[in-house]
Amino acid sequence: MVKEYKVQGEILEGILENIFDKRAVRQEKNLSSIKDIIHRELSEAALESIVHLMLTDKTFIPTKVGDYVKMIPPKYHEGSEFEIDVLEDMGLLGKGDKHSKYYVYARVIDDTSWGSDPYNPFHANIKVNIMYHDEHKTLKHYEAQVSPLHATYINRRFIPFLKEEYQTELKLEDNGKDINATIEL
Repeated sequence: MVKEYKVQGEILEGILENIFDKRAVRQEKNLSSIKDIIHRELSEAALESIVHLMLTDKTFIPTKVGDYVKMIPPKYHEGSEFEIDVLEDMGLLGKGDKHSKYYVYARVIDDTSWGSDPYNPFHANIKVNIMYHDEHKTLKHYEAQVSPLHATYINRRFIPFLKEEYQTELKLEDNGKDINATIEL
C-alpha cells in the first residue's frame, strides 16, 4: 500500500496561501478572510485533494460510477484474497512502478457519503469492487474503500482480463476466413 502521511493544518494553510496573493483580490485586506474561509470551511479531504493535485506531476482523471481504476491492494490481501501468479495469469495484475511492484484493478461503485447525492469523485473515499480470484481461479469481487487520489483511472481496454472477456469482434485471417472456425479434415 502507498505510504500515507498526515500534514498539519498549518502546513496546508501555508501551501494554500500560494494560490492567492494580493493581485487576486480587489481589496487586499479581504485576503486573510478569504484564506481563513477556505481553510476553515473546506473538509480535510477537500484540502488534501487540492494540495495533492497542486503538487502531483500526474494528470488526475476524476472517475464516474462504473469506471475502472488501478490501485495498490492492501498488503494483507496477498495470500489471503489473491495470489500474484494467478492474477497475472488471469490478466488482472497491472505492471508496477516505483511505488509498488504491481497494481490490481477495481470498478468504482460509489463514494462513501451518506444520502442520495450524486457521486462525488473527490469525496474522502470511494467504494470499489476489487477484481480478485476465488479458489477455482474465477473472477471474484472484493468491496473496499480507497482514496480517489490512490485509485488511478484506467480505460477498460487496457485491462487484459476484460479485453479477452469482452472481445466481440470477429477475428478474420487475411483471406477473410474466420480464424475461430472449425477445421474439417
